[in-house]
Amino acid sequence: LKVCVNASGNVIPSSIKYAPDRNPNTTTNLQLRKQAIAALNKFKFQNVSGSNGGCGFVNFTFKVK
Repeated sequence: LKVCVNASGNVIPSSIKYAPDRNPNTTTNLQLRKQAIAALNKFKFQNVSGSNGGCGFVNFTFKVK
């Protein structure tokens, strides 16, 4: 998932985008994507560079039990 955060390290929910071109193994399963987005919305990143925020990619790995 592509995601952007603000200067405080909070995820900007409207910035979360499905990015299947980033990784050929990306799932097309909507339920898994929804779970990843829900988890990502709970993340808080630490701003160690003093920037105004930024964007990047987060990969989730799902394992079958």
